[in-house]
Amino acid sequence: MVVKHYLPVIRSLIAKELVEAYELNQMQIAKLLGITQPAVSNYLSLLRGEAEKTFDTSEVREVARKMASELVEGKLSLSQSIYTICNLCIKLRSAGVTCSLHKESVTELSAEECKVCLKLFAEEAEPVSERVNVINNIRAAISKLSESREFLSVIPEVRTNLVMATSNAKSVTEVAGIPGRIIVARERLKTLSEPEFGASFHLANVLLAAREKNKEMRAAINILFNGRIERTMRSVLHMEVYKFNRASLPSDAAEKNLAVAWAVRKAANELGKTPDAVVDEGGYGVEPTTYIFGSSALDVAEKAIRIAKDSTKLNQ
Repeated sequence: MVVKHYLPVIRSLIAKELVEAYELNQMQIAKLLGITQPAVSNYLSLLRGEAEKTFDTSEVREVARKMASELVEGKLSLSQSIYTICNLCIKLRSAGVTCSLHKESVTELSAEECKVCLKLFAEEAEPVSERVNVINNIRAAISKLSESREFLSVIPEVRTNLVMATSNAKSVTEVAGIPGRIIVARERLKTLSEPEFGASFHLANVLLAAREKNKEMRAAINILFNGRIERTMRSVLHMEVYKFNRASLPSDAAEKNLAVAWAVRKAANELGKTPDAVVDEGGYGVEPTTYIFGSSALDVAEKAIRIAKDSTKLNQ
């Protein structure tokens, strides 16, 4: 319904607006929209079928006018255009034009008093909002880490990642992180990608293990481990730190991506709670690493910065 009727009408109305309000020719419109001139010609002659006319409403026309204006002014990004069109589509599906047209073409839906879209968007609004908040929290944490020159001193050779889970996370797909990790380039912190859910298998599993004893643990970050960092965590910041040696791990936990998660569970069981940090002392080909837990991405970023600053003072 959306692909066959709604999207072509939106494109048609934008094309018409560019002709009538801005006096652009078909070649100019084609260049703006990134399509061919024959495609523009087709869109300009579109609004003939009954289904297409159904979408020719004041609400849809207003969106087309706004998008046409922003296209001409060079202000309409691809992501913004997707947001605008999808936002309108949701409204039209929620007891709007699309909903009515769908019930007319599939009579069983009308007889069943279908409210799928209304329920879907209402039920998913809160989870989606939480995922947006998680992503924004990670972005804010990355920004704070980038402002700290001291933090560069605690980034391990394997580089750093930062993850944050939704409040009810039970799988890696509900934990957001940085694809490819956080790196250092020209003495500055850099991320090659935006935060994504399911982006970090290893650190996400470590966080999920920490959450088994404490659901308040929503985030984790990995940094370097050495004697100064340990003294800072224990003596200066009074953090509860649990250290483990890979040589003591059972064979089924010694695999690269399972060792730390297994140790986190062991620490929580021994202590009766999840510690503030778990230290992997490393081994052959494995760099010693500190895993810090906290209530949010910003929380663990601030802890890591404090550790970096205070451990640097110990070295002076």
